[in-house]
Amino acid sequence: MRLFVAVCDSRSIARVGERENLVPSAISKRLAQLEQDLGTRLLKRIRRGVEPTVAGETLREHARGLLGAAQRVTDDMRSYTSGASGLVRLMASTSSVAESLPDDIAEFLQNPAHHAIRVNVQEQLSTTWCVRCAKAACHWAFAGMLQIYPAFRPIPIARIIWPS
Repeated sequence: MRLFVAVCDSRSIARVGERENLVPSAISKRLAQLEQDLGTRLLKRIRRGVEPTVAGETLREHARGLLGAAQRVTDDMRSYTSGASGLVRLMASTSSVAESLPDDIAEFLQNPAHHAIRVNVQEQLSTTWCVRCAKAACHWAFAGMLQIYPAFRPIPIARIIWPS
């Protein structure tokens, strides 16, 4: 698919061959096989190269989406090998959101080891986030005034409560 998109974009099998270190005949063979597999003509030869047919234009758009999705998967998986990665869901009381939480999150995300971590903060009443954390709807909860709930244990640093 990558070669097909490149040929459509450059309108030249020879240029793509040079760029990809492939002989043009190898690219032509792959494209012919793709056309055979799909049962339709994708490219038409013109005086100075090739241009996509209507079916080829449709395939190019789909292929771009697939290639983009594949690249995002690769990037996401690569981030797991280079440090912490993922999504952290936070519930926070109004006072926590208004006070130091935004600065604490910003400081945390500035660490290069945390570049692949996404943080989602939802402002909730403490009674709401306690129920949601108990149901695993969030990972962490921050409270301005700590109330003791049996299902949670306080951690002294930055008013963090973690479900037990």
